Amino acid sequence: FQRQSSSPSSLPDSIEQEKVVTAANPSKKKNNRGGSKPNIPQSQRFKKRKHNEMGRVLSVPLTIQETLEDALEMLSGLDRQSLRLRSAGRTDAGVHARGQVVAVSLPKGVGGDEAELWSLRRSINSRLPVDVSISEVSMCDEQFDPRKDTIQKQYSYTLRYRRLSLAPDGNPLPVCVKGGPQLLRSALDTGRCWIVPWPLNDSKLDYYCSLLTGTHDYSAFVHASARSLRDNNMTVSRLDFELIKSESSVKDGAPICEVRFLVEAKGFGRSQVRNLIGFLVDLCRGAVPDMASLLSNLWLNPNELAKHINAAPACGLCLEKVTYKSAGKQPCPN
Repeated sequence: FQRQSSSPSSLPDSIEQEKVVTAANPSKKKNNRGGSKPNIPQSQRFKKRKHNEMGRVLSVPLTIQETLEDALEMLSGLDRQSLRLRSAGRTDAGVHARGQVVAVSLPKGVGGDEAELWSLRRSINSRLPVDVSISEVSMCDEQFDPRKDTIQKQYSYTLRYRRLSLAPDGNPLPVCVKGGPQLLRSALDTGRCWIVPWPLNDSKLDYYCSLLTGTHDYSAFVHASARSLRDNNMTVSRLDFELIKSESSVKDGAPICEVRFLVEAKGFGRSQVRNLIGFLVDLCRGAVPDMASLLSNLWLNPNELAKHINAAPACGLCLEKVTYKSAGKQPCPN
């Protein structure tokens, strides 16, 4: 389904069969580091409430979980307790998801063959707003837990920036110093990319990514309020990037780049991916004091490192894929 995400409610186990849904979720939320705020869909304006992250809350804004449960209640006639909706995990408000996985319990006999499964998907989507959609429906084991059975999650982060370019005298080109994000945006932007307001020197980006990959104590990159909630010694098996687009203007002389990062681990702490990307951006713009010393002792003092970390805005982040323990529990192709 498409839009923002959070955590599932705890519900009893009374129904015999379950369905699993993978999802994608573009979000609409203004960020605090230079991102733009897309228009709210007409259906959202009419209801005067917005979707929030995956999870149930007792007050507005409306969450993805509530939206999906509303649709399933209308379709099946079951109440929320009987649906037992569980997700692969929560994301920060404003984060997108292309590969969120959700399991629900439906009456026995529903979705018996392929035709019934796509018919079920069509029926659910017809009851969802335009910015929330089911991408796949499949049968799964009754004991399948979208969160606990996860062995790997993959996130992407997309950002656009102007590459730092120098004039013949060795100083940055004027467009790098004074151009700002307004020269980088387009009327056709979808709000799923962070438009970085500073020019970046990306010549060492590969090296910086390699420093942040591996098995370490990532406490400094986890939100301060969540550092004590889990063991932050973990393995980030992948942190790399691909250049999606590079546009060079003869008049400006400084290329505009769009880059997509891919980050993989078994799980992530709160805001961890956004903090990793924010730190990479600060390194590339030269905003980290005493950079050489800090990088040489990167993992020795998490409390000191945390002082130099700023989160990238949620708009560029997307949950791409969730991988499970066995093929028998894999809900659908990712």
